[in-house]
Amino acid sequence: MAAERPKQFLELRGLPVLAHSLRTFCNWRRTAALTVVAPADHISSTRSLLETHLPQNFSLLVSDPGQPGNSGG
Repeated sequence: MAAERPKQFLELRGLPVLAHSLRTFCNWRRTAALTVVAPADHISSTRSLLETHLPQNFSLLVSDPGQPGNSGG
């Protein structure tokens, strides 16, 4: 599947693939927080996608794996 964006950002049945995956965790009662690691050039779009498609009651951290000690801001 060749695309301009990473496949987790492509839509499947009206939602980005990443949102489908993370909603599964959100629906599991034991999930209190989610940490998503994204490439530096996709941090902003990842954060925006998740804020749009995930419930507001979840603690969310989006982090760049290329930055040692990065807290995700």
